[in-house]
Parts: sequence; C-alpha cells; structure tokens
Amino acid sequence: MFIDINYNKRPQEARLHLAKPNKQIIDIIHEKMGGSVSIKLGKINELTFSIPHQIEDDELGEITPNKHTSLIKEKMLVRLTLGVYKEWYTIDSIEEDDNDHNIFTVKAFSLGYELRGKKSPLFSDEDVYNATQSLEKALSSTVWSIGEVDALFNNMFRSLSISTDTNVLDLVTQI
Repeated sequence: MFIDINYNKRPQEARLHLAKPNKQIIDIIHEKMGGSVSIKLGKINELTFSIPHQIEDDELGEITPNKHTSLIKEKMLVRLTLGVYKEWYTIDSIEEDDNDHNIFTVKAFSLGYELRGKKSPLFSDEDVYNATQSLEKALSSTVWSIGEVDALFNNMFRSLSISTDTNVLDLVTQI
C-alpha cells in the first residue's frame, strides 16, 4: 500500500495571540522563534517560544526595541492557533536565554494549569461520592465548572483519600 504525499503543501504555522487574563486579545506575536507545543491527551499541554528583545524594522533597517517584551508578563494568556486547533495557555515563566541575552523564553501551560494554585477541599474517608459529586466539590472554590459526565461514571461511587497539601488540579486528575 502506498501513501500519496502532496509535496506542495506547507507545514502549518502556529499563530500566537497575546491576551489579558479576561481573554481580550492585545496583539499578535509575530516575532516568535523556535516555538514548540507539547499536546498530551488527558494532561496539561505545554507551549514554549522565544522572542528577541530587539527587532529590525523592515522598512528603515533600524534596530528597535520589541514592544512585546514589555507586554508579556506572567499570568497573561496566549491563544495558540494551529490550523483549526485553538487553545488558550497561561504564561507560567519568563526566562532570559543563557547563551544569548537578547532573547527571552516564555513557558506557558494550558488553562487547566490555573487549578494548580488552588487548595483542594477536604474529603472525609467515610463519605462516598460519584464523579459529578466529587468534581463539584473539588471545583467549588474555583470559577471552573463541570460539563457533561457520562452516566457510567455517575453509577460508580468511591471514597477519596487526599492529603492536606493537594491542589485542585491534582485532585481532578485523581478523580
């Protein structure tokens, strides 16, 4: 069996939009370099990219400061668009490149990563919950809510034993 490959197609280019925490888009990040996306099924996705502190103006040929270096801050959002795939990421860390001080690297995680900063509610060992009840209690201290849960999971009841230092993200993945 042979596969027909169309060599005239170009690989899809990822577009990055910088946004405020309320998802209001501020600007498109054109000058990204060396970006990578790690998409994991059932886990938190990761996005890394680098941008220079200074860019060259195409018309004048002058080197100007990059306006995005002052706009990009931790906890801001980035929307990744790759063809029809769109996902929001929250910026977790911004680091200077060790080899080249003219470049800084941005590391972002998908929006579910926000749950990592919330402390989970306590569950007693005697109480048993189904999936909907467990998730509603776990997400009660956040702005997140559950969508649809398959009836198969709501027919199963179990108790949860969690430690006191567990965050909501770890609890949701445990459920």
